[in-house]
Amino acid sequence: MRKNVLETKIPYKLQFFAEGGEQDTSQAEGGEQNQDDGAGQGEQEITVESVMADLKAERAARAKDKAALDNALKKVGDLTKTVRSMQTAEEQEAEAKMEQAEQHAEYVKGLENKLALIEARSRYTSMGMDSETAEATAKAELEGDKDTVTSNIKKTTEFIVKQKEAEWLKNRPAPQGGNDDDSKKDPFLEGFNSK
Repeated sequence: MRKNVLETKIPYKLQFFAEGGEQDTSQAEGGEQNQDDGAGQGEQEITVESVMADLKAERAARAKDKAALDNALKKVGDLTKTVRSMQTAEEQEAEAKMEQAEQHAEYVKGLENKLALIEARSRYTSMGMDSETAEATAKAELEGDKDTVTSNIKKTTEFIVKQKEAEWLKNRPAPQGGNDDDSKKDPFLEGFNSK
């Protein structure tokens, strides 16, 4: 809006500002008077000094605004750096938590496997396996090797059956035959013969 006022109030006579500018100032003054008559007589006339003062004030205001903008941008930049550094720290913290969670999960899985191995070993030991075979069978079970588990159980069962048969044969009483050199007579048979 101020620009429009300046354009209407100040006539631009380039010859006045040229070198050797003292040519015909009466024409410039006359031209200004003609424009003033047509523009309105209640308005204040603008001088070069007032325009320079306005320009100086505008430049000062612009410098002040620029300083405020620079200060605000610096604060925004500092906040951005802080946020980025915090995000990096948060990301590092999240990564550390992920690694810790993975290590914990691995530790828990190891404990679960160890517990399952102990339970399987005690189960196979109670079936009659020796400790080495029970350990190998338990490991095979955890690894999913069903053939090894089956063959070890079969071998153990066959061994136990043979061991029990040998024990039974060893502890079996001698068979009684009819040709006994025993001088004793059977009391049962004597009861029949006594009649």
